[in-house]
Amino acid sequence: MLHFHIGFIAIIFKATSSEVLRQSNRDVYTEVKPYKCEKCGKTFKTKCYLRRHDTGVHIEVKLHRCGTCSKTFKTKCDLRRHEITHADVKLYSMRVLW
Repeated sequence: MLHFHIGFIAIIFKATSSEVLRQSNRDVYTEVKPYKCEKCGKTFKTKCYLRRHDTGVHIEVKLHRCGTCSKTFKTKCDLRRHEITHADVKLYSMRVLW
């Protein structure tokens, strides 16, 4: 086991067997997708991606409500994107330089 101290952060590296390391590399560099959506059959590399897919595609519950117009959204990100439409501030300005 190797220990490195960088400022206040201690990093510990544990030795792993070569087979575990090979399997990990295989998963990273190949298209291994062990998590399957039970509703549509699509496969994903991680549980997180599967949950995001399920929420975005299959679940119709919209829990995030705009405080200005009461429109609802599935994700907080979608709500924030929408809330910009109510702002008086221009986010992008283009200036042509000749």
